[in-house]
Amino acid sequence: MTAPPAIGIVASATFFVAMISATRVRPTPMSPPPSARTIDFRILGEVDAVINLSGASVGRIPWTPGYKKTLRDSRVQPTQTLAEAMNQVKTPPKVF
Repeated sequence: MTAPPAIGIVASATFFVAMISATRVRPTPMSPPPSARTIDFRILGEVDAVINLSGASVGRIPWTPGYKKTLRDSRVQPTQTLAEAMNQVKTPPKVF
């Protein structure tokens, strides 16, 4: 099992923990972008947990008011999309 390319530190650590615990990991593609507010909700009925690691980089400085909005929106919108998608499946993941 290899980590998908171009993932952040938290995603790398999460993937490593899953790998050493023999947990099957199914990374989802980065496109369409979360701002598109689309997801194939059917996949959510096949998994036990969803870990949302989306979001703009917190390493970028300075955190201007505009970038703070980008940080917030890049996390809130995908989370809302995931929650809405999980409400559409018969058996949603147990952990979110």
